Amino acid sequence: MEKSTLRRADLVFSIILMIISLFIIVNSIGIFFNPFGRDFDDVQAEEIKKQIVQWYKSPALLPLILAAVLFLLGVLLLVHARKEGARFDFIKKDKVVAFVKSKEFLAFVLIAALLAAYVFAILPVCREYLNLFPKFQGFPFLIGTFIFMSAFIIIFNKKTLKKILISLLVAGCASAAITYAFGNLVLIPLP
Repeated sequence: MEKSTLRRADLVFSIILMIISLFIIVNSIGIFFNPFGRDFDDVQAEEIKKQIVQWYKSPALLPLILAAVLFLLGVLLLVHARKEGARFDFIKKDKVVAFVKSKEFLAFVLIAALLAAYVFAILPVCREYLNLFPKFQGFPFLIGTFIFMSAFIIIFNKKTLKKILISLLVAGCASAAITYAFGNLVLIPLP
C-alpha cells in the first residue's frame, strides 16, 4: 500500500479513535460521580462528595485513563498524518461510490450484519426457546454460538459439501470449547 494511502487511513482512523475516546471519557465521568446509574435527582450531595474523595476506588478510573490515553494517541496520529501530507481531498463522490461497491465493503456489511444478528436475534431467541437444561445454563449460548460460527464460516468459505461439513465440525468444536472455557473454567456468566 502506498504511503499516501496509509496516511489518509491514519487521518480517518485518528478522528474515529478520538470520537470513541471522547464518548468513553464522558460516560466514565458520569460513572465516576454516579456509579450505580441512578437519576441525579436521587443522588445525595454526600454520596458525590464521597465518590470524589475516594476517586481511586471508582470503577470508572481505568476506562477513563485508557480513553484519555487513546484520545492522546489519536491526536498524535492525526498530527503525524497531517505532517506527512494527509488531507481530506480523497473524499469524492466517485471514490465513495466505488468504495461502497467494493468487495471489502460488502464483507464489512456482512460481518456487521452477522454480529448484529448474533447479539440481537440469535442469542435472545436461543435463550428464550432453547433453555432446555436448567443445570447447564450455557446450552442456549452454545447453540447460538454454533449457529453464528457456522453461518460465518460457510458464508466466507467455498461452498462444497466437504467444506460445509468441515465448517460445521469446526463451529461445533469451537463453540463447545468457548462455552466450556468461559462457563466452567473462568466462571463467566454466559448471555
